[in-house]
Amino acid sequence: MSSATASAPPPPAPLRVVFYRDQESTAPAHQLVTWGQFVDLLTNYVETSPCTVAPGPDQCIGAKCPYKSHSTFPDNPMAWSPVEIVGQRLDVNVRAVTLLTLDFDHLSLEEGTKAVAALSKWEHVRHTTHNCRPDDIGFRVVLALSRPVHANQWHRFLAAAVEYLGISVIDKHGKLQPDRTCKNRSRFYYRPSHPKDTEHSAEHVRGKILDVDEVFAWAEKNVPVAAALDYNRTALPDEEKWDLESDAVLGLIDVVSRTFPPNRRHELALALGGMMRRAGASLEAARYILRESFREGGSDDPEARANTVDHTYALTDDSAMTGFTRVCGILGEEDADEIGEYITQVRNETIIRAFQRAPERNVHALVLASSPAVVELGALREQVRDLANHKARSQERNDKILAIFIRRVLDGHVLAKPGGYGDVETVLDDADRGVGRFKAIGKVMSALAYGLPSETTWEGVFQIVRMSIVGMVIEPGDTPWITVAERKFRAAQDQRKVGDIERVQKENERVAMVTQAAYTASNTVPLPGVPPDGANWRDHLTINNAGAPANTAHNARIFLRNHPDFCGYLRWNEVSKRVEVTGGPMLQYAKSPIEILVAGIEDYLSNVHKLQVAHQALCIRVISVARSNPYDPIKEFLRSLKWDGQPRISNWLKTYCGATQELDDYLEKVGRRWMISLAARGLQPGCKVDNVLVVQGDGGIGKSTIFSILAGEWFCDTAINLGDKDSRMMAGLYWLCELAECVAFKRVGNDMLKSFFSSQKDRFRPPYSKDFEDSPRRAVFVATANEDAIFSDDTGNRKYWPVACKYTKTAIEMLRRDRDQLLAEAVVAFDAGEVWHFTYEEIAITEQVTDDYMVENVPAMMVREWWFATAKMARPKSVTTLDVAKEIFEDKPIKDNDLQRIGYALKKLGFRRQRDGHGARAWRYYATQALLDADSNRKGFFALAGGKPDDEKGSGKLADEK
Repeated sequence: MSSATASAPPPPAPLRVVFYRDQESTAPAHQLVTWGQFVDLLTNYVETSPCTVAPGPDQCIGAKCPYKSHSTFPDNPMAWSPVEIVGQRLDVNVRAVTLLTLDFDHLSLEEGTKAVAALSKWEHVRHTTHNCRPDDIGFRVVLALSRPVHANQWHRFLAAAVEYLGISVIDKHGKLQPDRTCKNRSRFYYRPSHPKDTEHSAEHVRGKILDVDEVFAWAEKNVPVAAALDYNRTALPDEEKWDLESDAVLGLIDVVSRTFPPNRRHELALALGGMMRRAGASLEAARYILRESFREGGSDDPEARANTVDHTYALTDDSAMTGFTRVCGILGEEDADEIGEYITQVRNETIIRAFQRAPERNVHALVLASSPAVVELGALREQVRDLANHKARSQERNDKILAIFIRRVLDGHVLAKPGGYGDVETVLDDADRGVGRFKAIGKVMSALAYGLPSETTWEGVFQIVRMSIVGMVIEPGDTPWITVAERKFRAAQDQRKVGDIERVQKENERVAMVTQAAYTASNTVPLPGVPPDGANWRDHLTINNAGAPANTAHNARIFLRNHPDFCGYLRWNEVSKRVEVTGGPMLQYAKSPIEILVAGIEDYLSNVHKLQVAHQALCIRVISVARSNPYDPIKEFLRSLKWDGQPRISNWLKTYCGATQELDDYLEKVGRRWMISLAARGLQPGCKVDNVLVVQGDGGIGKSTIFSILAGEWFCDTAINLGDKDSRMMAGLYWLCELAECVAFKRVGNDMLKSFFSSQKDRFRPPYSKDFEDSPRRAVFVATANEDAIFSDDTGNRKYWPVACKYTKTAIEMLRRDRDQLLAEAVVAFDAGEVWHFTYEEIAITEQVTDDYMVENVPAMMVREWWFATAKMARPKSVTTLDVAKEIFEDKPIKDNDLQRIGYALKKLGFRRQRDGHGARAWRYYATQALLDADSNRKGFFALAGGKPDDEKGSGKLADEK
């Protein structure tokens, strides 16, 4: 290392530098380093790349060599940038530049030596670049600065510093090096690297630190503003308009119309406005070009796009500097370069515009160190006025006096009197005089430094306070009051910056503690997830004026989807219809209701990520993100089971339930098909399952326990009213629902029962939802009963599969042991395509059994007794229900449902129903020969008077007997 003869202490810590993982990364990793640490990084940590200058497959291609952007060590970022930045890597997010970085490319040995000599007295570090060759020299120089340069001043400072240092040289292509134009404030640089067969040089030169304020002061006298804004700009005539009929303008309109993306019209219009503003186009000219470009390109509203330039033209000059960068990001570098070439052609035509001349300076005032356009004096004056009003509203006397001083500044009145004598407005407490000049300046400058935005420059403040401060009396030999004011303002700003850095550090430490506490409470550790929106998911965030994520529900959704604290940890349970948490700092709320979970997320986003979103809006986004990550726990459970090949489900009712039915074929069919239906509803919610297994047996034998074991956590035995909203929700939220003691059968009609059990989907409002949703039914129903009189539907009970059971001592424990194998076998049977319903031919088997569980009704009993109490010879061959009713009820009133029940009873006995061929064609019921010949059991009943005698012509004969 070499050392210059002059020496100076290194810049004060902290020095802000950011690092990027690779050339695609936009998320900065912030570091506070000393100048010595930074020098050490560039001189002692050099990467030897696998590329080579020798011909071959690994030959280095120079500046675009891919090896220079990747380290040979894992997780070792190669890109760095000397900026203070808030948010992702965008020019608009840069707050300040902390180091002056200059690149020298394609130099001869003579020109390179000249540049090195010019830099020798300045504190800097330099190293050869990746594309440096013995006959084509390239190196990078990083100079230490006395203070960071605010982003709005950077374009001015860069050009002025190159002139001030006197380091311009000519490269092999005849161009000046280094480039003094600011094309991209947020650009990054690669750490030192070189091909494996070339030499590398890095050197730290001790010397004088480049004084930022000294450069600005020198530039004000020696570098025209035009030169700072664009070094290569040609001289322009005194006109302020573009020739809108020129070939260059027409070409610009054409290329924009061909390249703009329809989905980013508004953003492109703003960026193009920035480019044209920097090139000197008037607002009217920029509007015209954009309007015509978008009209040619087929925009749906070219006028609206043209009006967006109003926003850009209302900003400072420096905001327009990002135009080219933004266009590159939208269209790509190639198309952006084509547009830039046309804009350059337009600007350089002979009648483009007159460049704004630098204004006259007050020789008694400190020179202004930047373009007047950089400082929006109107906006700044309003901010100062707001500050004065705020202080005036305070109840503190000090604040009210400060408001008086600030208003004097705004009005251009003399700030203070010598010693404060005679200044009655600023008398504090019981003092005999007001505030003096020196103290008044300190108060005002401190208030402005802390009360105005942190990026406010002295150059702008100078324009506000100049008249008020210069007007104060100054004694011979004293420091000018305006110089005192500048020192006070800059000192206060420095104190504020140090305080801000300390607050940021403390805030980072606090956030780290809160995050760690959340993970500790959740008993988990951070794990990297795969963001659904990609590694650059932060690009989708909307940013506020401070460069931080805005407090919007959209940003909350982006965070919940992609941030490592949440990514993949929120999922939607398709069965319970609830949000579940599987990891991350919110795991502590895994078993909490949704309201508690959302409150926890709300607090965490606000506390850690400074993102504040309304509770209800956040709740909707939490559910939305979770629903984009659904899962079905029943399906996952069933698919995880492996059958051992031993048959069980055909006899499970006997083995585990103690079934006592004598019909083995019935038990096997019911047991097997019901178990398959359970698997079917678990794997294919909404499939047709309209049968109800009915288990009858004494109380206490474990009927409910059996089904609780089978369905596990998805079992429900809550008493419900079939057909209402709660029953619909239970059918959609559970896998197996028990209807205990068949109570539900008694509360609703048979038609309602049949309709409910036949449904394949349920419409209900899920928990914590405001809207009704359709849910495919996943529940299978089972009924339990102690008594054997269960069914009351005379029309048939084929939907019910009754099974009588008894207590078996070891059955429950056996079921616990074999439960998974039973379900696994059912899954195999389902996948093999086995049916889980009785065919039409098999329905008779179920009806034969259900008849044994019918609830007897009085009309049916009376019909049966009447028939078998009637003598064989007196039995009519055909009757109507009314005939029977008149006989069995005698003089009692007859109800409509009595006639219906009589008809059902006759059919059950074996009568065949047929339309009467006479008169009103009433339904007649014809007795079979077996009924006519059945033995009598007379108990006082007599032959019906309405019955037709056997010998009456045409009567007593069935249709097929006529």
